[in-house]
Formats: sequence, C-alpha cells, structure tokens
Amino acid sequence: FEAYRIEKQSKNVKEAAKYFSE
Repeated sequence: FEAYRIEKQSKNVKEAAKYFSE
C-alpha cells in the first residue's frame, strides 16, 4: 500500500511542478 501512496504522491508532485512551472 505504501508504494501505491508514493506513486500517487509522485503524480501529484508532477502536476504541482507543472502548475508552479508557469
């Protein structure tokens, strides 16, 4: 389950980075 949470967080971070990129 931890891996799933980390994967989900990783995706969130990627989206956040895109959001902050602009």
